[in-house]
Amino acid sequence: MSTEPDIRSWPASQRSEHYQELATKLRRIAEAEKVPELRAQILALARQYQELVTGLRTKRRFVGGAQKENVE
Repeated sequence: MSTEPDIRSWPASQRSEHYQELATKLRRIAEAEKVPELRAQILALARQYQELVTGLRTKRRFVGGAQKENVE
């Protein structure tokens, strides 16, 4: 059993920041990768994290027409 807190319970702003950091790290790793197929897979994963960031930021801005913190 993991002792780490469940990221789904974090506030949306904190999750967004965490996912942004992961996307950035993955892009750096991809830049150094020599194997094109691996580089492409790493970049795809980075894009997925970036999409999570975008989704969380958009939800936070527009939930109920007012800026609210989403903790789904």
